[in-house]
Amino acid sequence: MKFAYARVSTRKQSRDGNGLDDQISQLKIVGYDELVVEGFTGYTTKRPKLDALI
Repeated sequence: MKFAYARVSTRKQSRDGNGLDDQISQLKIVGYDELVVEGFTGYTTKRPKLDALI
């Protein structure tokens, strides 16, 4: 089973081409069975969904 993880921290990332939609589009190219998405700032190191996935 292939898992994919996408995370954004700011709305500015969309302008820079690294927004959530951009990440998901790229992940669809390589394929995945399950996608996990989080939105946290870079100031926090807590990533509960990533931790659960790992």
